[in-house]
Amino acid sequence: MRLFALLGMLAAAAVVLSSCGGSGPPHIKACAEGRSTPPASASPAPPKPFVGVLRAAVDSSAALARLEPLSLRPVSRQVEVGEYHDAWSLSPDRAWLALGVSSGESVLSLSQRLRARIGIYIVDLKAMKLVREVQTGVAAEALAWLGRRRLVAALQRGGTVLVDPFTGRIMRRWPGFSFPDASTPTPQGLVMLLPQLRNSAANMPLTRVSGAARLAVVDARGRLRSVTLTRIQLGVHTSNGFSNEDRAGLAVDSARARAYVVAANAPVAEVDLRTMHVTYHRVLAGTAVERNDARPALHRQALWLGGGQVAVFGRDLIAADGGKLSAIPGGVTLINTHDWSACRLDERASRAALAGGRLLTYGPGPPVSRHEPGTGLRAYVVGRGETFHLFDREQVWDVKVVADDAYVRTATAVHIVDAKSGKVMATIARPFELADVISGTS
Repeated sequence: MRLFALLGMLAAAAVVLSSCGGSGPPHIKACAEGRSTPPASASPAPPKPFVGVLRAAVDSSAALARLEPLSLRPVSRQVEVGEYHDAWSLSPDRAWLALGVSSGESVLSLSQRLRARIGIYIVDLKAMKLVREVQTGVAAEALAWLGRRRLVAALQRGGTVLVDPFTGRIMRRWPGFSFPDASTPTPQGLVMLLPQLRNSAANMPLTRVSGAARLAVVDARGRLRSVTLTRIQLGVHTSNGFSNEDRAGLAVDSARARAYVVAANAPVAEVDLRTMHVTYHRVLAGTAVERNDARPALHRQALWLGGGQVAVFGRDLIAADGGKLSAIPGGVTLINTHDWSACRLDERASRAALAGGRLLTYGPGPPVSRHEPGTGLRAYVVGRGETFHLFDREQVWDVKVVADDAYVRTATAVHIVDAKSGKVMATIARPFELADVISGTS
């Protein structure tokens, strides 16, 4: 069966968030008590086609197309993406799209013998056609188009490179900055959160080791600046021959040029992206967790909400019967960066997204155990309470956002939900996974 990949219009949802409140030492309280009055019932506006990436399952071949929003059927020419690495960036004029991929063969010239593995595809969005393959040697894990002929790519190994997207020439390389855990394109450049890595055998993934996280920025002038976050220590824990790794989260306030890094059992690191000066803030924020052998990895993520607010969420991997891993939710906590207070929004969730003026919380994220109940999907107007709760006790693995619509992936289907009203507009029985959506396309 032919695959389509959903890169959709991810229109930014503006959420009006009230302060967590409080003063004095850091504290945590409930953010939203009770249920707010749902908005007046209204028919959602018909969604418009968008560009997206679909694949049959995780790690399967993917394809790019413009998609009909209620069925995910392609309504344009398709671009076979193959091994997609969940990274994309639009050119400044939004005419071209860069995709992070991994391919050992040329699609544009089948007889061509490659000097190095292809890590970036350049697509003409109007024609929906692959026009260039960039041989980086390995997949690009983060991308940002900083200028018409300046594309920065953080690679799985071999560092971060500055590429001319129209010739494929690598203009500059920073070898020590590979495989970021998280990244965000901003007016200041590509902001990356990187773990400590150790070289491995040729053509093998780099080995992650315990140590301090680093924050790096590549700007439009082609400069890389970085800082080591000495108080954000990420562990790697080996048990039964398997390594389990802590993860930190990154949120960026582009307007104030501030990056915030959060991790379990650590203060929040606030980085001024203009000077790379770091300030640490002691905020409990639901990140204080007892470390033991039964809890080998602590994962945290972060989401900038606007209005000085950061949402922190995640999950803790725990040892289960038979040497397998399960997960417990870390909850969704809001941090007020004005006074560094914190409040717990949803203790049952492990992930969050913004859509239609709502903060959506769900869990447990990508499956660890298919036999555990999930939390479903909840929507909040923060400070006013929960507005709706759907798919109770179902595991919600992922949510992708296109304007006011949330594409909610469960074990059996993709549900298309209008985030303002809570109305389920359509349900699509899997096999396809909505792998990604692209903001800024029309």
